[in-house]
Amino acid sequence: MVGVLNMNSSTKVLLAVQAIAILTILLDIPVARQIIGFIYLMFLPGYLLLRILKLNVTSVFETVPLSVGLSLTFSMFLGLAVNQALPFLGITAPLSVLPLLVVLSAALFALTFIADRNPDSPAHVYSLPAPKQLVPFIFLAVIPVLSLFGALYHSSWALLLMVALVSVIAVFAVVFRRWLPSSFFPIAVAVIGLSLIFQREFISANLLGYDTFGEFYVFSSTNTQSLWDPYLFLSQFELRDYNSMLSVTVLPTMFSQLLNITGEWIFKIPYFLLYCLVPLTMYQMYKQGFGKGIAFLGAFYFILFPRFYGEERRQTIGELFLVLILYTILTNSISPKKKELLIGIFGIALVVSHYSTFYVFIFCALATWASLLIMENLSTVRNWKKPPLLKRSFRLRKVLTARVLFVIIAFAVLWYTLVSTSLDQTFMSFVNRLATTFSTGFFDLTSRGGAVSGFISPDLTGVTLAYQADFFISKIPYVLIGLGLVVLLINRKKLNLQAEYIPMALAAAFILIMTFVLPSFADAFVEDRFFHLLLIFLAPLSFYGGYVIITWASKHFTTIKQARTIALVLLCVIFVAVFLVKVGFVYEVTDDLSPGASSSMSFSAMEESSNPQVLAHLYGSYVPDCDVYSAEWLSVHTPKDSVLFADADARQHVLRGYALRVVNEAHLLSVNNTITPDSYIYLRYLNTQGCYVAVSGEPIDMAHVSDQLTDTNRIYSDGGSEIYYSTP
Repeated sequence: MVGVLNMNSSTKVLLAVQAIAILTILLDIPVARQIIGFIYLMFLPGYLLLRILKLNVTSVFETVPLSVGLSLTFSMFLGLAVNQALPFLGITAPLSVLPLLVVLSAALFALTFIADRNPDSPAHVYSLPAPKQLVPFIFLAVIPVLSLFGALYHSSWALLLMVALVSVIAVFAVVFRRWLPSSFFPIAVAVIGLSLIFQREFISANLLGYDTFGEFYVFSSTNTQSLWDPYLFLSQFELRDYNSMLSVTVLPTMFSQLLNITGEWIFKIPYFLLYCLVPLTMYQMYKQGFGKGIAFLGAFYFILFPRFYGEERRQTIGELFLVLILYTILTNSISPKKKELLIGIFGIALVVSHYSTFYVFIFCALATWASLLIMENLSTVRNWKKPPLLKRSFRLRKVLTARVLFVIIAFAVLWYTLVSTSLDQTFMSFVNRLATTFSTGFFDLTSRGGAVSGFISPDLTGVTLAYQADFFISKIPYVLIGLGLVVLLINRKKLNLQAEYIPMALAAAFILIMTFVLPSFADAFVEDRFFHLLLIFLAPLSFYGGYVIITWASKHFTTIKQARTIALVLLCVIFVAVFLVKVGFVYEVTDDLSPGASSSMSFSAMEESSNPQVLAHLYGSYVPDCDVYSAEWLSVHTPKDSVLFADADARQHVLRGYALRVVNEAHLLSVNNTITPDSYIYLRYLNTQGCYVAVSGEPIDMAHVSDQLTDTNRIYSDGGSEIYYSTP
């Protein structure tokens, strides 16, 4: 069944959708308000802008990511404009439902009528699947259901089955195309992404993670006042940079107000629905140059890393804009002038979403622009024997121009100077620390962070077999990425790639190398974040290099067709093995609760464990209900400016997210810190079980600090967590 919407009828449909969305919001119709409101806010503005810009995209898998990216940009900056302008009209809560809805609906009605005047917009064709395609659809639909069931009921067997089915999808996508045609690849990528997110996020209704709680703090402050104050946390350095990002202040407030969703679920559902568009867009942009099979496996490799289902909300939005910039550069379906416009739009949106991701992007972009400029100039030199890389001009295909980079950088300097502290403190302190440690700690492996030093010089004495397998298997993709870069340079003319990709991939690889070479470089951004972020540039290379080399080696004793099959099968086996280890499957089936074990798949076993290391790993990101209740009680019943003592993890998560309190480092529970009079002591569930987490991250016996509690009064206990007061 195929339906083609012409311009007139599509405009009527769009107006009807807007009217329905406004009514569901005003009447607060459950479920409908959340679903239709989400489409209204996160798809409709961008879709209208696509039509106004006359972009030649007709595939739904191109339309949706671009529409969402433009909608996110539109919504964040519209919310910013409302926040800054309406107080001058006497509206003290500009980010509340009515002001937002009036301004947003007026803007969307205007965009609708402008789009309707565009006679050249392409019709969008949508079709229902044929009956014979229903079997793959049903098979794919089972996977997120298993993931949800397993997470909600802490069922390890359901999660193990879910992981097994995902592995089957990966194998079928590579080897058995008849059972899973390539037309299902985008859907399969989205399903795998959602399933892995579900299995982690839905183990609890509370927030999970680390930086997530600081982001939730600044969102709560904005949402409570229905007003974003960019200077609210000037005296609190750790919260200032969170508060300067529209992605965790204005954006979630608009979600909360317009969709009527509580804060925890905003941070769980809308953000990760949007984040699943990152691997989907990666598949779309890499299939043109590397083929559908390698593009699928590249997206799969990006998803299988635990960072994918454990990112901060700023970085999820930042990575979405980054991948949209790369897609805009690499796609062949958008004209160069419109590419430049989209790069500028998404680049500016990246600035206000996540500064670290922006720094990575702008380094790669400037390196790429300079490289192409040098090659263009060298290619015009007469009487000079040019190397193979310069034998063709890149001028006609170049889309990263000095003009668009200047606009993005100028906006970034203004934003990070006037609103954020990222430029003058976060970035400059990083440069100063890098310079200092380069001269004093260059040969000290620990200065490169735990993950990097452990990679270079691992200590595997006394570790389990599963942990050893995890260590060695997960290092194989690094080697394959290096091989992929070499093969890419050799076979560059055989690939249908935009000129910018090769120097951009080399720049990303350079950053990855620097995490091993420069002290404090990786530690400043958190090591595994670096690698996962750079996979957006490098993921397909981990398969491309291995595919070419294994095919070349195999064709000497078999046919070329069989050699290609052998290459795909071997790579598939390797990366399914990486997946099974990284997701925690191997740890669970071997009853291993080492640090690599999954806190969702092995949740019940971890919860029942008496090992302090296991408990610290579990409660390092998971917050039980009793801790939430006690933190909320603390927020209500103690003065905001009172001195509060707590352990390092409680300081980072539950007290920030639920008590909205900041604990100074001088007030961490420690043998070196003395509890002062007229102060409060917060003991979370892990503390009442006999251990606390020190500044170093190590669990220490609670006896080290319990002696200091003898002269205090217990003022709260819920059977899990406790609060004490030290009298003056």
